[in-house]
Amino acid sequence: MVTGASRGIGRATALAFAKGGFDLVITARAENRQRDGELTDAAGQPLAGSLADTEAALLHMGAKVLALPMDLLDSASIDLAATQALAHFGRVDVLINNAIYQGLDLNASLADLSPPTLLRVWQAYLQAPLQLTLLLLPAMLAAGKGSIINVSSGAGESDPPLPASQGGWGFAYGAGKAALSRLAGVIAAEYGAKGIFAYTVNPGIVNTEALRASIGEDGELARRYAERLAPLAPVVQLADSPAWSRAVLHLMTVRIDFPATGRSRRAVVEAMGAEGVGTQVHYIPVSAQPYYVARYGPPDLPGAASWYRSALSLPLFPAMADADVDRAVDTLCRALGLG
Repeated sequence: MVTGASRGIGRATALAFAKGGFDLVITARAENRQRDGELTDAAGQPLAGSLADTEAALLHMGAKVLALPMDLLDSASIDLAATQALAHFGRVDVLINNAIYQGLDLNASLADLSPPTLLRVWQAYLQAPLQLTLLLLPAMLAAGKGSIINVSSGAGESDPPLPASQGGWGFAYGAGKAALSRLAGVIAAEYGAKGIFAYTVNPGIVNTEALRASIGEDGELARRYAERLAPLAPVVQLADSPAWSRAVLHLMTVRIDFPATGRSRRAVVEAMGAEGVGTQVHYIPVSAQPYYVARYGPPDLPGAASWYRSALSLPLFPAMADADVDRAVDTLCRALGLG
């Protein structure tokens, strides 16, 4: 059962589970009209995607599908959706709490934050997923197995890098995700011994319709990087990534032939930092971590070692513009001694 399956992460998740052979219950709000204050695209139109569209795609894949209207802000609709799902399939093996409230007030600044917004966030981010979980949990316990996956965000784990008005996130969104992030651990502690698995998943920044409506066409930044970096090959190349990760906009990782430039990675990082462009290395391979080495000895994983020696992550975040990408690439060229 995937909530918020009309578009974005929810739709992609439903399609992936269908490909894996699962039968699906998918939910989303059923109204054709926009709720007051809801996100629209750049032309002021409702965001693309609907429950019917996702249902049609799943049926085309040969999956058994039950599409149900469910509104996070309407507790009665949550009760009804759970009842219908259990009546149709008998039990839900995997629940994915993905749906969220996405009103324009979600990332309001502190000065503009109102009690009604906080109440909506509490209902949608805490009460609704908890309510649905508790409704489906008894059937999971009776079967002796079940998985609950809560889709959270780094906004619930850390402070915003910028004010909400400049591309960061507001208190309401961060607080809502922080509350949701605590649910899986409690479920695991109380029901793990009874076959119930619970997870909190933070997918990073994902280039969904809602994200583009909230903070702009961030995917264009990735394409800008690709265009600017292409002439630097083979010394600098975009890191390969699996197809499923291409929607995730979190870091722009490149692989650099440092020996060919005569510069060490440390020297490049320091030179770029001196010009105000921060870079990072993501991630040190697990096999190189001190605990792993102490327990298992020096690893013989040449692929991981090669990746680690050449990888560097350049800035990529919602508040950036094309000019910032150009600045990052130009700074990298100077640090590497490339014309």
